[in-house]
Amino acid sequence: MAFDVYERLALDGGPKAKRTPFPHRKRHGELEKKYLSEVIDSDVLFLRRDEGI
Repeated sequence: MAFDVYERLALDGGPKAKRTPFPHRKRHGELEKKYLSEVIDSDVLFLRRDEGI
């Protein structure tokens, strides 16, 4: 796609910058869900930098 510096912005009635929709995909896999569940169940959501893990 060529870029035309004289083309109007979409905000001003020009063509959309993104002309096709993003593909549908899963945001998080099963492994990420497992890790998130472990963090939530641990009741330790935040650590200070000077604390060991």
